[in-house]
Amino acid sequence: SVFVAVTDVVIPLPLTALLSGGSLVLDAGNPGATYLWSTGETTRSITVTEPGFYTVSVTDPDGCTAAASVTVSGLSGLSEAFAGALQVGPVPTTGDLNLYWHGGEILDGWARVLAADGRMVWMGRTLMAPGSSSVIPLRQVASGTYVLRVETAAGQWISRTFIKADE
Repeated sequence: SVFVAVTDVVIPLPLTALLSGGSLVLDAGNPGATYLWSTGETTRSITVTEPGFYTVSVTDPDGCTAAASVTVSGLSGLSEAFAGALQVGPVPTTGDLNLYWHGGEILDGWARVLAADGRMVWMGRTLMAPGSSSVIPLRQVASGTYVLRVETAAGQWISRTFIKADE
């Protein structure tokens, strides 16, 4: 199968969004294959700066072809300052994950932790005052790469990739 990854971590689709003026690297993986993106590019990875629907066709050295697609959405109203206001640590973690909120307003929404295969391993409410912290209990979660997605009540979201290591 073909995975489209954002930066260097394979994440479930469609967890891809652009901050205003930002860019994303979409990586088709599968070294040694040939690639054809809907943009016409033929490289393993492409950098996108606009929201849209992107597809890639990947052909391995034996001639087997598979395709994948991803929708890249734009985030209106989500500023770099807002995205930078959420800190996560320790990374990597061997136990619980701490969220630190440094935004100027109350963060009201939901947090989800997703495994690299898209399974949700934890979900909880986030109601955090400026300067506060919250703990996500991950001691019982297997080691691996995860995506933390925090979504506000207004539908804006930010995500952070982190590694859960063995204790």
